Amino acid sequence: MATIGHPLSDVAYLSSMYYLPATGQALGGLLGLDLPDLGLPTLDQLLTRYSAGTGVLLPGPYWDFHLGFYYFKGAIIAQGIIARLVKGAASNDSASAFAIVVPTFGELAHEAALALRDSLSQGSSTQSKL
Repeated sequence: MATIGHPLSDVAYLSSMYYLPATGQALGGLLGLDLPDLGLPTLDQLLTRYSAGTGVLLPGPYWDFHLGFYYFKGAIIAQGIIARLVKGAASNDSASAFAIVVPTFGELAHEAALALRDSLSQGSSTQSKL
């Protein structure tokens, strides 16, 4: 997926699955799963490793912006897929799975925007509130 070019947009995309519930269906996330048992790093471990390799402390004061941007963008992309499905022009048989993504991503984008607002009004915390 192309991003706006900011490296933290890619990290937010990578970490987005940590905020989505594991549904066992297409587009399910990692929330609630025993990640070490699955051989996957926790979100904190992922961000710590990124920070160690780049020198960028994560989650940083604008982490919620990057997460919110990803979820907003994802909701728009999913809505476009649904629109093509409704028109009979879907390029994939699993396009209907995107129907659940739009409201979920929209809610997560809204939560991230509120968390960013709260963070900035309190003097720019380094912890994500999402």
